[in-house]
Amino acid sequence: MKKPILLTLLALMPILASASVDVNDIYFELDDNNRTAAVVGCDYWAGSAKIPETITYEGVTYTVTSIADNAFYQHQYIAAVQLPKTIIKIGASAFTDCKKLISVNIPDAVKTIEGGTFYGCQNLTKVSIGANSTLASIKRNAFGKCWSMKSIYLPSTVTTIEAGAFMNAGLTSITLPNSITTIEDETFYNCHIESVTIPNSVASIGRWAFYGCSSLTSVTIPNSVTTIGDGAFKTSGLTSVTIPNSVTSIGENVFEECKELTSVIWGGSLTTIPKETFKNCTSLKSVTIPTSVNLIEYRAFKDCQALESINIPNSVTTIGVYAFSGCHGLTTVIIPNSVTDIGDSAFEYCTGLTKVTISNSVKELYNTFRYCNSNLIDVTVLATTPPSIMTTTFSTYNNATLHVLPGCGDAYKAAYGWKNFSTIVEDATSDIDGITPDKKAIIKATYGIDGRIQTPLSRGIQIIRMSDGTTKKYLK
Repeated sequence: MKKPILLTLLALMPILASASVDVNDIYFELDDNNRTAAVVGCDYWAGSAKIPETITYEGVTYTVTSIADNAFYQHQYIAAVQLPKTIIKIGASAFTDCKKLISVNIPDAVKTIEGGTFYGCQNLTKVSIGANSTLASIKRNAFGKCWSMKSIYLPSTVTTIEAGAFMNAGLTSITLPNSITTIEDETFYNCHIESVTIPNSVASIGRWAFYGCSSLTSVTIPNSVTTIGDGAFKTSGLTSVTIPNSVTSIGENVFEECKELTSVIWGGSLTTIPKETFKNCTSLKSVTIPTSVNLIEYRAFKDCQALESINIPNSVTTIGVYAFSGCHGLTTVIIPNSVTDIGDSAFEYCTGLTKVTISNSVKELYNTFRYCNSNLIDVTVLATTPPSIMTTTFSTYNNATLHVLPGCGDAYKAAYGWKNFSTIVEDATSDIDGITPDKKAIIKATYGIDGRIQTPLSRGIQIIRMSDGTTKKYLK
């Protein structure tokens, strides 16, 4: 009695799918309920595949609607695939490592190019996407390692390009539609893009998004962008860049080793120049740092050998370890009154440095100007109490002049490290904000309140006449 009941129940259950079939050397999996067919492969020796809109098997017609996952995975001979307009889905890794594949079309009804669909198709040069396409998303690694693909059209329906979608592809140009809101991590990693305009719909640029794009010489970052991820343009070919006011944070290493980069300008929203942001940008000559910045982190400008000048605004409180180490082009450095902390070796190996002005807020200096050699001959310190230093803070003391405030000479002559300077003179002035050492006037004479020249300085109010003709009051 049990067997007939079981057979009856099975007969009443819907049939979900039937067997795979071979039609003209293309293999299909049939769905008898929906009368649809999915392509699951083709003959091993096939050099091309023209997928029909419909197939007929045992008198039943099926509409071909999809390319199954892994359908042509690592097919060694197929060079061209023509997909019918009935296709609505192309599965993940459908054409992965089809190394001879040259061309393929994406039917208008396909909304998603799945992960790894064309990954490793080294000879794929043409991907046709129509103007009426409904394509909405390109998944992770979809076109990764498509070395021969120079360009691709993206319709305005595309809203998502996932991480690594074009990683290590041969793209030289791409137009991103205004429907894109995020450029995700590694999207164009190591591509050959020469220029890119980021649409004003984009709010963030992901980590390593344009890493290794050595042909990328220019980029336009719109005011919609608020964040730029770690290494976003690292080792790219950028020659200049402007970061808009909308950007409130950037990650580490964003422009590291951009060896063609000569200038950087950004707006006033950033508070930090992160770790190794411009490290080894060997052509960088100038950087405009906004007054919003209060922290210059570890190795931010390390080995920027061509850097000729740097403005450290009066908002900066901390200069990190090795921040400007190896900046051979720097000749003058002014540490503003806002700076309270200078990291170890911050300016070491700045071999072109000749003049340094250190504000009264700095309390200690450790190896700060080590290996700056004998060119550093003019050091001005505006602290009345000598900051703590090591003997290795400066490379040479014998031929250098230390300038201190009037009345502070004896303190520096007795202080550890500072007393090593061969010449210590009391001719510094305290008004350093916005004035470079080259423009500072030196003290010509000092007068007491009675109008008589004071040598040495006596207690009380002093009238100091400068070399530029101006006078200043000083209370000793």
